[in-house]
This record gives sequence, C-alpha cells and structure tokens, in this order.
Amino acid sequence: MTYSTGPKVVIVGAGVVGGAAAHYLTLAGAKVTIVDKDPIGIHASGLALGGLGPLSGAGIPDPIGNLSIESWQLHLDLSESLTDEYDFDLEKSLNIIFDNQQLEGIRSLLDWQKSQDGFKVEWLDKSDVLDIEPRLVSAFLGAVVTEPTGIINTYKFNNALISEAQRNGAELVVGEVSNIQSNGSELNVSIEGGRTVNCDRVIVAMGPWSNKASKWLDFNIPITPLKGQILRLRSEGPPIPHISWSGADIYGSYAVTKSDGLVWVGTTEEHAGFDDTPSSIGRQTILRSVISILPHLAQSEVIKHTACLRPLSPDGLPILGFLPGNPKIVLASGAGRKGILLGPVMGKSAADLVLNGYTSSDISALNPDRF
Repeated sequence: MTYSTGPKVVIVGAGVVGGAAAHYLTLAGAKVTIVDKDPIGIHASGLALGGLGPLSGAGIPDPIGNLSIESWQLHLDLSESLTDEYDFDLEKSLNIIFDNQQLEGIRSLLDWQKSQDGFKVEWLDKSDVLDIEPRLVSAFLGAVVTEPTGIINTYKFNNALISEAQRNGAELVVGEVSNIQSNGSELNVSIEGGRTVNCDRVIVAMGPWSNKASKWLDFNIPITPLKGQILRLRSEGPPIPHISWSGADIYGSYAVTKSDGLVWVGTTEEHAGFDDTPSSIGRQTILRSVISILPHLAQSEVIKHTACLRPLSPDGLPILGFLPGNPKIVLASGAGRKGILLGPVMGKSAADLVLNGYTSSDISALNPDRF
C-alpha cells in the first residue's frame, strides 16, 4: 500500500470521472476518500456501451477535439497499467451515411479526422462497406470507416479504477453526502448518518446528480439527467463490427458484438428526469431502428434491457474546473454520451487542479463559470 503524504482530498462520486481522479491522485501521494451513495458501476459508468470513439461527437473537433485524443491515449495507457483487466478491445467502426445532407455534414470533420496521427480514417462506397458487413440494408451511400476505436466493459473499468486507487491507499465510503462547508483552511464533507470527513480539497463528480451540490456550494451547477436505454441481443451468425448511424427520429444509434458474445444496440436520448426505468417504448424504438439497418436482427432474442442517466450540460460539453471563487473545490461532470471516453482526462485534469492549481490539458472551454 502507498502511504500518502500529499493533500487530503474527498471525491464525491465513484463513477468513471471520480474513479480516474482517485487513481491519479493516489499515484501522486494524495490521501483520498471517495464517497458515493450507491455501489460502484450501477449507473451510467457501469451500464454504458463503452464505445471509445475520440474522433466524433459533441464538441469535436472544436473545442475539445484535442482533449478527446488526449483521453484516448490515457485509455490506452490505463489498459496497460491497471491491475484488473476489463476487456479492452480495439475495433474498426463504420459510420453509415444515408443521404447527401449527412454526407455534406461530415466532409469538414473528415478532413480533421484524417489528420490525426495513429488513426486510419477513410470513406468507403457501399460495395466496399458490404464487403465488411454484408448483412447491412442496402439503402445507404457509404460509410466513414475508422480504426482503431475502442470497446471496453465499463462496469469492469469503473471497478478497476476504484480498486487501483484503494490499493494505493484510497478509502471508499458508501453514503450520501449532505453538505460541503468551508471551515477556515479546511473543508468539511458531511455524510448522512453523522460522519464528517475533513479535507483540504473536494472534487464534485456526481454525474447527473451534480446539481444537488448547487445548494451546498452556492453556485448553480446546470447538469440535468439524459436517459439512455440499451438492449443486449443474442443473434446467430458472425460478430457485428461497431456500426453507428443517425436519422431524423434517432440519435446516434449503434450495434456491435461485445466480448460477452451479445449484440449491444442502442440508444435513446430522453429528458425524463431521474427515471432510469427501462421502458417498452424505448425497447420498441431501439429495435425498430436497428432492424431497419440490420434486418437479420429481427430474429434475435432480447437478453437484457437496461437504462441509465447521463450527465448533460446546457451546451453539451463537460463542466470542468474550479468552483468560481473557491480554488479548494473542483467541479467535474457533464460529459453526456462521451463520459466513458472523456473520464480519464477529466479525472486527471481534476487531479492536476487539486495538486498543482493548474492542468496542462486545455480545459478552457469547460470552465464552470461559462454559464
């Protein structure tokens, strides 16, 4: 065990961002206490697809394209350095394009994607795409094919981060934080049940529940939950490569065979408050979408249906930086559907801010006071 000599830090939230922050802080010798009201990985950090696509998504290429690439590299490093394995697989991904409007929309992004070292990105016409996956419906123009992208088991990854931090001396407390107060040079973190943890710094990484801290901190954290549902299907035939598509009534849907042998298909984007119950409407929406792309999946069996809540900010970008007016508290949340990809760089940046007062990562567009 590593015995810490650095600052005492409380991390509120044991998801991927909080777990990554704990990992990097304990490596640097900080004394870390992680507090979460629920077991590790039972929400979005453990139920998400785990697709690591650093070359596309909200805010990419500007303003967070470089941050996305940086987090991808951290994922590669963590896959080698973490003690616990978590099924990190490198994949080829196909973004299916159906019409000229979609095609025009990706042209400028494609130039940036092709310029990134370590990736191969190309446009393939329909016939070449069907050589890769002949079961695709034929009514499309072509696809942007990217390699590598990553697929991980998010539940195992979240647990691997927390376990590594615990090996390095972190304490995990299961309990709900009820307040964060300044007391001279210290911060006091109150946990329901009567326990108070005194510390030098706090990282608030509460995911979709981050707004709850607004009343403790006297600062509005404008994070709301975005519900997403996923189906896991048992289907005959060869594995499906990572396929994604979009349309008028769907939001970045996907299908891919993961290491468990099941085809994971999703997703939905629902503003349903904190309701994380899987719904029949969500199931029908996902099935209708995926069968329109991969018709053979109409014969598949639904093995599991899950739903989780992603943290969403008003502009779709993470909130990451010091609490305005208080350099003892760091806010780290709001990565939406990119939470698993961006988790390592968000956690490392939060750790840097705590340890050094700054981070070399460019998080200028993510400052909490931008709202």
